[in-house]
Amino acid sequence: MIYLSRPNKGMSVIETLIYAALLVLITAVLIGAFLPLSRILRDLQASRNIQKSARISLERMTRDIHSASNIGGGSILNAHPGKLFLIVPQGGVETEVEFYLQNETLVAESGGEIEGNLTSSDVSVSNLVFQVMDNGKSKLVRIEMTLERNVSGKTKTADFYGSAVTRSY
Repeated sequence: MIYLSRPNKGMSVIETLIYAALLVLITAVLIGAFLPLSRILRDLQASRNIQKSARISLERMTRDIHSASNIGGGSILNAHPGKLFLIVPQGGVETEVEFYLQNETLVAESGGEIEGNLTSSDVSVSNLVFQVMDNGKSKLVRIEMTLERNVSGKTKTADFYGSAVTRSY
């Protein structure tokens, strides 16, 4: 039996163009599917950073307000940017604790020394207001705070509220 062998042929130009077009089409579909996902991921990260900064800030301020024996006279109340000046007894000594804005970042200061920023570097505080209500025995401090973060030209904003009562001595 005699077999005639066909010479090996390569792909024709038309086949190559069809494969290239299919590859471009598949790539475009994949990129189109992943772009919205990356945008959603950036938005979620921005929201998470805002939430984390708010949680840390409010927890710290609330804890110090609960420990405070009095609100200091240097406080700026009912206005933005607010400043909260607390007198906190620690080991028999009264320590001055302050919360204020510095370059749109919430700062904690204790005993005249800056302890650090309470908000992350990519989150800014656009509103900080402290209100004090006094019933004669203790004082209620209400905190109103607006945090924002700029993501890809869009600003994510969230409002947060907290309150705490000073210790009665």
